Amino acid sequence: MSESTILLRNILGGWRRSTELAFEAAAIQHLRQHPCPGIPNEEDQSLGTFPVSVPGSLTSLDGKSEDYSPPASCSYLKMGQTFEGTQRVSRLDSSPDENWPVEIRIQDVNLEDGLLWGSSTWHLPNGKSPVITAWEGEIIDNVNHNFVTSKWGATQQSDMMFWSKFGQFGPLRHNVLQRRGRCGYLRDYSHIYMRWKEQCFLNTGEDCGLTIAGFYYICMSRRTGEVHGIYVDPQSTPNHHLSLRPFTPGVAGSQTFSAFQYR
Repeated sequence: MSESTILLRNILGGWRRSTELAFEAAAIQHLRQHPCPGIPNEEDQSLGTFPVSVPGSLTSLDGKSEDYSPPASCSYLKMGQTFEGTQRVSRLDSSPDENWPVEIRIQDVNLEDGLLWGSSTWHLPNGKSPVITAWEGEIIDNVNHNFVTSKWGATQQSDMMFWSKFGQFGPLRHNVLQRRGRCGYLRDYSHIYMRWKEQCFLNTGEDCGLTIAGFYYICMSRRTGEVHGIYVDPQSTPNHHLSLRPFTPGVAGSQTFSAFQYR
């Protein structure tokens, strides 16, 4: 393990708990004021009663038996992998959407514990210089982490609402609900699911115009390496969609995005 990776992990550890507490209070208050339509209250434990709608064009699970093994290795989920793309920020008022360019670098991956660490370089509107943040991620692997977040203010209600915004989650939804967050089809599934949580700023202060109080629901294609994410933060504007593609210097078209289904 490199010295830079050890330093990054130490920095993340010191910031994790303080940000979790602040976000949890705000998120709970937000969900109480704005319940999700069509999804049971968090007091309702009948998770198997959610309606299931699976578009026919998505991956089918017909004939597959349940296997709770972690996702198979993916060539894009490795130390040193970089991604480039944008985060689309929608406003509550009539202001036009903003697209923030961003570069993501995976600094380290620990598949045994279902963890990864990385950094993000943000190019904010009117910013004089990029803003760099450090983040920690969890891989949904049925062993260390499942689809139920259980922290950062997230509830079973909000988890299902945001995971379901990824069209590729549709075929898994019923199984996840029946198994309380685990899923028996992840080993060879077409996409890998994660959560990313920014922990601290590396080159500036908190007054830079970027909030890191929330976290991301992440969906990665194991075939193309495309990453799509939904940023959740009750203290920020409601719609942040992250779109990334693996970046290889000198390869033409490495920043071209294909169609991706959000619901």
